[in-house]
Amino acid sequence: MTTVGDPPGRLHIFGAGGQGREAAWFARARWGTALAVSFVVDDRRHIPADNPLGVQLVSDLRPEPDDQWVAAVGDISTRRRAVEVLGPTGLQPARVVHPSVDLSGVQHLGTDVIIGPGVVLSVGVVVHDHAHINVGSTLSHDVVVGEFATISPGVTVAGWVHIRPGAFLGTGAKILNGSPGEPLVIGAGAVVAAGACVLGSIEPLSMYAGVPARRKR
Repeated sequence: MTTVGDPPGRLHIFGAGGQGREAAWFARARWGTALAVSFVVDDRRHIPADNPLGVQLVSDLRPEPDDQWVAAVGDISTRRRAVEVLGPTGLQPARVVHPSVDLSGVQHLGTDVIIGPGVVLSVGVVVHDHAHINVGSTLSHDVVVGEFATISPGVTVAGWVHIRPGAFLGTGAKILNGSPGEPLVIGAGAVVAAGACVLGSIEPLSMYAGVPARRKR
């Protein structure tokens, strides 16, 4: 059975925007409000005026041995840079998964992943490192989520779909199923627009939108 793991001594969240604040909420929901959390930021202009979670803001990371980190940045290129900075610290990356999510059927769960409340992960699902699966999304059987992929809120992915590294699925997108011998593939770095309905495999580094989804660029 796939598990999230032990709580960190302190959770260092790279980013204090919407994704960062949600990650803090998810983490405290799982490990309790006593969990020490810090937002690691390098540009205080991006810090929200309110801080209802009472999370400490730091720009100079001085971790302890039991601390963990997670890159909670929506922009995929920025998330990659965050991982390049955080990886050499020697700290373990966290799995920040809201406690409402059932992981019992998940085949593999990477590290530095963020999974929000109401997400459904069916049997045989694989989630690789640095992926984000946002609130209320559904992944059916045998879906593979690649490194640094982002699944926005309310996305529905049917069975036998492979989402390649760095792909982005917009809010409310629907991805129809592939088959055991021929999975439907969302190409690496591809963007699926909000509300799109994808009926077949799409090419890497391209954008698809509409119902049915068609290539826009």
